[in-house]
Amino acid sequence: MGTKRPCPSRGMYRHNHDYATSGAIRLFQALGTDFGETAAGLLERGDFAAVLQLQVDALTYDCADRFRDDYFVAEHLSKFPNFDVGIDRVAVAIEKFRKAEKDCSEANHRLKSHYGKASTTLSVASLIYTARRKIERLLGPLDWDEAEQYFGFGPGSTTSLKRTRGDAYWKFGASKPHVTKECAVLGFAAIRRIPTWFARLAGFSGELTESVLESLSERVRPEDIFQIVPGNRVITVPKNAKTDRVIAVEPDLNMFCQKGLGGVIRSRLKRAGVDLDDQSLNQRLACEGSVNGSLATLDLSAASDSVAMQLVRELLPPDWVEAIETCRSPQGVLPNGEVISYQKVSSMGNGFTFELESLIFWALVHSVLDYSETSERRVAVYGDDLIFSVEIYEPVVELLSFCGFTVNEKKSFATGKFRESCGSHFFSGRDVTPFYVRESVDNPERLLWYSNSIRRWARKGMTWGLDGRLQDSYLSSVKLLPKFWQKPLIPDGLGDIALIGDFDEVRPKKAPRGFSGWLGLGVSRKVNMFLPEDVPILIKGLNNIAKSDDDLFSRISKAVSSFRKDGIKKDVGVVVPLGVVKPTRDVKWQVVKPITEQWESFGPWIHSTACLQL
Repeated sequence: MGTKRPCPSRGMYRHNHDYATSGAIRLFQALGTDFGETAAGLLERGDFAAVLQLQVDALTYDCADRFRDDYFVAEHLSKFPNFDVGIDRVAVAIEKFRKAEKDCSEANHRLKSHYGKASTTLSVASLIYTARRKIERLLGPLDWDEAEQYFGFGPGSTTSLKRTRGDAYWKFGASKPHVTKECAVLGFAAIRRIPTWFARLAGFSGELTESVLESLSERVRPEDIFQIVPGNRVITVPKNAKTDRVIAVEPDLNMFCQKGLGGVIRSRLKRAGVDLDDQSLNQRLACEGSVNGSLATLDLSAASDSVAMQLVRELLPPDWVEAIETCRSPQGVLPNGEVISYQKVSSMGNGFTFELESLIFWALVHSVLDYSETSERRVAVYGDDLIFSVEIYEPVVELLSFCGFTVNEKKSFATGKFRESCGSHFFSGRDVTPFYVRESVDNPERLLWYSNSIRRWARKGMTWGLDGRLQDSYLSSVKLLPKFWQKPLIPDGLGDIALIGDFDEVRPKKAPRGFSGWLGLGVSRKVNMFLPEDVPILIKGLNNIAKSDDDLFSRISKAVSSFRKDGIKKDVGVVVPLGVVKPTRDVKWQVVKPITEQWESFGPWIHSTACLQL
């Protein structure tokens, strides 16, 4: 009998040392620039603090190739959190959080007292009034029935549940969801619209009828099914070696309702040409701005923590302000147990923060544009990534500063040949986006990503082929992989389930069973699913249709009764959810064979030292 071939996924369990630093040294030295040699020397000596201080001034460069190389050196490890540089990252993050609160307090005071004058001779009052009218016309009256369509849970943790239980199943299954007192009545109404959820929280386990629900509504109070909490919980997550990132973990029902407001604002912004589901407009305009200099890119520091409550009261219609104040967390609990009353509207982690800040920035920039004579009228907004005419850069900065926002000078550009927006970086129209190491490269999965990232980056700036200077660095990281995975098996575009390669390099098989395309081979994490046989999984599956479709009430009631009696296998004519991800720390792997119709080629490794002058 022949020897059974071992499963290729077995090699994925092998662990290596952290290759992030040694890989960066190889890359920096391979570039052959003085800046790269300096950075490599600092890394070899372990002077990580100095590496993190490295910066390049785009205004001093004329050659896109040289800028691309030096910019990569300065940025590649800037988001790597595992350097020990003697900084208490949590303390730094909390200090920035407190500063943002102070800035919001000052902005609240300015907006309540007087507006003052801008240097453009236009009063800030005029600009804010114009922005208010734009928002009022765009939003219209708030309709809670419309907002209800977007009610839901995010994938993360809440004040009552850890992130490992972020699936909606666990949240619908919580015995007493958390909510603030301001949001309790709204949360009660939202739950009442989902009869199965309401009955479960009320402790009812019989057959649901309209009369039963009416009876429960009369005798059950919000405090009977909710746990009232003062607000959200402030935590920190890794950002880089200098500081952590502050986020707020919201109460369950607050988040559920916040998603509704965020969804309505998102849909309204699409009417104004702001698509928060697509970053491509920002990226295209950033590229154009780097070519002709007509467009500026602006980024703000801690924008999510800097939306002052009074600014919302000044800009949004009263019914929207009331809804936001109902759903937001008025207080937060810091890691040390301190409870603070927020000067801001909300933090990162809130269900409408991203949409609300995008709406405000859209209106403020357009209000400045309305009073300008510039011929460049295009504006792009994606959160705090803003693009607009360079001719209104200064008045926009002044208005934003007055409203409590701080411009990130390192990531904002109105002069020179460089522009950056939504993760894309351009110099004179050339894509010079580096790839960032945000976590350790210490296992085969991460090495696949790292090797592919080198290959993708080696193509930037090349008309055809790959930058040959990086070939040795690429091969060095590939050699650390399990032997089976050291050969390219997939085209680019399928993720990092294997090494990417050209068609002639891989020579893939045709797709089987009549499918059009080519067969790849890769490895991915195996998701451990389970299918509970209880009411929360039914509530999760029926959430969308149970909101307002009265014709389905009898079917839903029958489904609930069948679940309780016979479990999930009972066929009652409803769609059964696929299941729930089982929380586990054990990583398991599975071999996958994706089919692709397109197989892009990068070309060969080309060794050249020519610099393209732009």
